[in-house]
Amino acid sequence: MDFCNRHPILGRGVAAILAALNASACVSWLPVRNADSYVTAQRPSSVRVTLVNNEQVNLYHPIVVDSQLVGRRWTEAAWTEDSIPLRQVKSVEVAYVKPGGLIAGIAVAALIVAALVGTNLNFGFGGLGGLHE
Repeated sequence: MDFCNRHPILGRGVAAILAALNASACVSWLPVRNADSYVTAQRPSSVRVTLVNNEQVNLYHPIVVDSQLVGRRWTEAAWTEDSIPLRQVKSVEVAYVKPGGLIAGIAVAALIVAALVGTNLNFGFGGLGGLHE
């Protein structure tokens, strides 16, 4: 039997923590003016690229090489190298996490953890007293 099935309140607590952090992430995408110079100078960990055909591609660890935006992307079930000619790039955006939302999410997660600890759950480990029996 798995741990979360034996302790359903813990499973719900973990799910609530993950949901709170996800909902509070408050990620915005900010447009970049000169994609090639921005990527070269700032070295972002990821960018969202909109192509001239309006397809969107997320590139990780992008660099500019010979008028190409090169990076890694997740396709179906594997990471692949991708190279996009800059002339096919309509726009580039970078992710920005709003600090207020992140702080609020961490606070909510802390309250949930405190509530779980406050319920004095017995997680089936028998406590330290079981060692001396």
